[in-house]
Amino acid sequence: MARSTLLASSRLAACLALSLAFTGIGSALAAGPDDAMNKTRLQSMLVAGDEGMVVATFKRFPGQTLPFIDSYLEGGLAMIEKGSDTAAVDSLQSFRMGIKFAKLADQAFGGTEFSDYANAFASWGPAEQKSFRQGQRLFKEGMKAAVDDKAKAIGILESSLRITESLNDTWGQVMANSGLAEVYLAMGGEEHAAKAEQAARAAVTASRKVRLDEDRVSALRVHAAAIKALGGKADARATPLQEAWALLRRDPAMSAELRKAVADDLIAAFEELKRPDAAEEVKKELGAAAPAAAK
Repeated sequence: MARSTLLASSRLAACLALSLAFTGIGSALAAGPDDAMNKTRLQSMLVAGDEGMVVATFKRFPGQTLPFIDSYLEGGLAMIEKGSDTAAVDSLQSFRMGIKFAKLADQAFGGTEFSDYANAFASWGPAEQKSFRQGQRLFKEGMKAAVDDKAKAIGILESSLRITESLNDTWGQVMANSGLAEVYLAMGGEEHAAKAEQAARAAVTASRKVRLDEDRVSALRVHAAAIKALGGKADARATPLQEAWALLRRDPAMSAELRKAVADDLIAAFEELKRPDAAEEVKKELGAAAPAAAK
């Protein structure tokens, strides 16, 4: 199962599409990357030594940066799995290209999170590569199981999470924790809501590290819903929703469905807080975003 929006499908898109069937939380990722993030274009810049141009591009498209880098990492692993005569050389070249772009992403956003992720992926031995695929399969199985047997799904998703943690797979941790948060929330009850809040918070933290912004928005919405299920007041719910709304305002390419869902939740929180002006402002911004999204 591919992880990047630049590959056949997105890991988180699979998570959210499945979870929507039983929780009503989450959203599919945007249809595709902006043409500025074209692989041929950015690779030409890198080869020519125009690293500053790559950094500037990543800064404009933070949510698409890790999927772009991951396409080289997943691509290299796919070469190994196909087992061609040149797989060892070709996969290493793909890994190295992903690592080079990851270093530039670190320049764009600070820290070493992108390089840490890329180097961890490229360093996996054969057994770890198989473990990674097993983690992906478990995630998919867990989300499918959640439709009919949520308790079973929790166990499967926790196994997936343990694998991602052992491999330092940040994206996998975002997915597993997001899935756990949604399933726990759907199970109902205070104990499950508390576990949903914890898992959602972990997904937010991990997605923030590598700028998976749309994933973060979805996790923030689940976080707010878990707070509500725990009896949290509107001001506590508004905090994650405002963070989510700020990300949505910055990136008009994000899912229109997710945008409306977050807006509705935030408007409800503001109305409960007796802040009609703030609620009206969100309504206006949502209305202004709709024509842009339709283009």
